[in-house]
Amino acid sequence: MKLCRFELETSPGLVRSGLLHEGKVYETDGERAIGIHELSSVQLVCPLGRPPALTLFSLETGPGGEVRPVYDYGHPGGLVGSGAGLVLGDGTDGWSLEARIAAAVTADGREIDEGEAAGFVLGFSLLITLLPPFGLDGLERRTGASHDSGAALGPFLCTPDELEGGGPPEFELLINGATIAQGLIPPVSMPDRLIPLASRRRMVMAGEVIAGPPIPLPDLDAGPLGRFLAPTDRINFRVTGLGALTAVIE
Repeated sequence: MKLCRFELETSPGLVRSGLLHEGKVYETDGERAIGIHELSSVQLVCPLGRPPALTLFSLETGPGGEVRPVYDYGHPGGLVGSGAGLVLGDGTDGWSLEARIAAAVTADGREIDEGEAAGFVLGFSLLITLLPPFGLDGLERRTGASHDSGAALGPFLCTPDELEGGGPPEFELLINGATIAQGLIPPVSMPDRLIPLASRRRMVMAGEVIAGPPIPLPDLDAGPLGRFLAPTDRINFRVTGLGALTAVIE
């Protein structure tokens, strides 16, 4: 099931909830369908209203060479939906991006066992986060760097059954229509197995977004794009079963 939040083109500013089924958006009031809309007549917004937290995992190599997951926090109030703009910070040169799979948590929990993790996943979504250049305002682009810049989440919140039985999902990342990277989502980039780890030190909260480590991408300036991000760039992140998330650089 693909859950969504949206605005009708005829009623901008009024956010509605629904689900996508066979190319149409079924508006619901939480219990029943109250309207049917063509997908072309709606503007999708962030599928979660205001998550209480945005937890971003990365992989860190320890002193002994072991690779371990670590996390920091993004800005949940800065999340936008598919098709919205992401604004580069001061000094627009050198900005890159991260593409991730995210999971929305369905209930509060602490010290969650690995066997219980699947029960805490409300759904999966796609996440694009901007990555600042080295040295910008004293920040370094590295594992654990600040992720206070804007991020796009969407286009839908897909229940786990959307990914069942098909093996690792395929992804493709495009900028301005040109393919930057494609392949299979590495299992290590899936966020559901990381919910227990996040719950060891604190309570994970219903509605929280937990994102897996970034999908490996080539450096933008060394890959097909040949440069870093610039205003008007259009990013398209597609994953089998989860849809296509679009963000426009402003």
